[in-house]
Amino acid sequence: MKLLSPTESKRLNEVAGFVFLAIGLLVLFSLVSYRTYDPSWNTAAGNVHPQNLAGYVGSYLADFLLQTFGLAALLFARHPIQVVITGRADDPAALSLEAAANRVYRLGKSVLRFNPTGNAGAPLQELPEALRDTLPHLQADRAVAVVCAGQSCLPPTDDPAQLTAMLENGAAGAAAK
Repeated sequence: MKLLSPTESKRLNEVAGFVFLAIGLLVLFSLVSYRTYDPSWNTAAGNVHPQNLAGYVGSYLADFLLQTFGLAALLFARHPIQVVITGRADDPAALSLEAAANRVYRLGKSVLRFNPTGNAGAPLQELPEALRDTLPHLQADRAVAVVCAGQSCLPPTDDPAQLTAMLENGAAGAAAK
């Protein structure tokens, strides 16, 4: 007998279908009635009765599912961020921009060093389109940082504090500085 495939017993198939329907309804009611203050693995609620329609089981199940699939959805929805820092390897301005870029933690962020005059690393063809179009137009003698997400880039900056604000707050942080 293969697992999760119909059997020759009609009654057993109906029971299995009913069990799967009950599990599906439990998950649905758990997720629909999720409350952040219900007791769960990461919420200390004391002696509070959960408001979840499925009770304690639903409270813990909904919390687990939302944390698991919520993280996956967050990773899928947020574009990875590339921070490209131009300038020579020994340039103090480039080193301070690199330190500022590495100081801020962002999920999916990568920090790349690029020398416009003669890059021994990745050729331009291997970079995302937005970076490929932006990098050749930057001044070769000045260290700047370019923050890109998806198919768009923010204006270049040479200020480590402004770069930090861009990474912490996105475009709103860049406008605030």
